[in-house]
Amino acid sequence: MNKQLEQVNLKVLELSQENDIYMTLKLLLITSNPNLNKCVFTPDFIHEVVENKDFYIGGVSLVAERNKLEAGKKNLGHGLSKSGELISDVIGSFSDFSDVA
Repeated sequence: MNKQLEQVNLKVLELSQENDIYMTLKLLLITSNPNLNKCVFTPDFIHEVVENKDFYIGGVSLVAERNKLEAGKKNLGHGLSKSGELISDVIGSFSDFSDVA
């Protein structure tokens, strides 16, 4: 099977701003297609994370380009400056994992 390389930018599937304190995001985080780094997350790995989400929730920070998110943009990346500096912010943590396969 010859899979096409995929550039995975975090894609906001759903954004809820029900109050002024926090927002809730539903993100497409990883797929089983090879990314531009030629990294492949197998369906078994994705399923393992979902099945053991209690291990991952609360311990993994969610980092994003906050300025893009606040501007309502839906495609988020690593947030690298032209000089290679990481310019994204810790914006919260994960509260759930699911797969859509």
